[in-house]
Amino acid sequence: MGIETLMTREAAGLIARRPDKLKHTVGLYLISFLDSKVSRVARATYFFIRYMDDLLDGDRRLSNGYQVLPHIEAMRSQVETGRFTKEPKIMELAEYSLRALQRKALAGDNPRQDYLDVIDIMVFDYHRQQTRQELSVVQLTDYYRKT
Repeated sequence: MGIETLMTREAAGLIARRPDKLKHTVGLYLISFLDSKVSRVARATYFFIRYMDDLLDGDRRLSNGYQVLPHIEAMRSQVETGRFTKEPKIMELAEYSLRALQRKALAGDNPRQDYLDVIDIMVFDYHRQQTRQELSVVQLTDYYRKT
């Protein structure tokens, strides 16, 4: 499946689940009029991260009875190692955007680590919600600094 087809499918699914995201999604596509390459990377990144966020928040379900955390951990492993299997299909977006971001990275930039940090904070938040953990002021400050 091509990158644009996959992103269009994700966009349509997001709008169907969350009609309030219509303007945001259209905005991601409108960036194409200014810079189509930047728009494509932004959309690929957004829809990949959104996929994981929606799974962890319960806004999206996995088929075939798969468990969310092992699924997310397998995806994280692909990002960490750079060995993309394209399974699940959404990993095509991660691979595309990560490679594009790495090509444009400046000294001191680390797009792979940025991806891993975002995944880790989403998983932390998932665990925090599951256990109804309250954060101290220091923990809360650190949490918001990371996000």
